[in-house]
Amino acid sequence: MTAKSKNILNWALSVFTALIFVAAGLGKLGDAHTVANFIAWGYSDSFRVFIGVCELLGAISLVIPPFTTLGASGLSVVMLGAVFTHLAHDQAPFAPIPLVLLVIVLHLAYARRSDIGMLYEHAGASHG
Repeated sequence: MTAKSKNILNWALSVFTALIFVAAGLGKLGDAHTVANFIAWGYSDSFRVFIGVCELLGAISLVIPPFTTLGASGLSVVMLGAVFTHLAHDQAPFAPIPLVLLVIVLHLAYARRSDIGMLYEHAGASHG
């Protein structure tokens, strides 16, 4: 696979995954079914809002290359928690979705790891 085709694939994955996390994050900020799920799982309402905000910020980061690795890493933690939650509450049939998203965000974190250097270059240029 050429570098150009890898870049296109990573951008497609980033945009597709960002859209999924926007929908998931917005759902956590007001969907009655999601509110009920978080309560049933024993999580606070504040935690539900926190996760929704994390998903929205993570979604934005996936399409801003210097932040993709950071956002994807954060989203991987959220997805690990989602997999654990489904497995711990006898909802194993729902675990594959966050598991697949976990694999995708880990791939993006790894694939875009060199882009994080842009943050340091910019910070160094503004202090020099």
